[in-house]
Amino acid sequence: MEKGPFKNKIEQDTDGVVLQVFTTYKLVKGVMTMETVTRRFKSDGDYHDSTEQMPLGCMFPYNIENTSDGPEKKSTLGLI
Repeated sequence: MEKGPFKNKIEQDTDGVVLQVFTTYKLVKGVMTMETVTRRFKSDGDYHDSTEQMPLGCMFPYNIENTSDGPEKKSTLGLI
């Protein structure tokens, strides 16, 4: 990872921090997906990490084939 404010924030001292959440929005086969990584800090300095992936909805058909009658949609959801 290159230098910058994002890297600085990830590598910052966690003194007094109780919760960190990093969220990424990613397009997966036409479906907007929210990926969230959460770190909950305990009072003894230990922590617990969790991850969640949530499909938010179809953005557009991801697999369209042209036919003689025009475009034909093969799948509009694109779910994995």
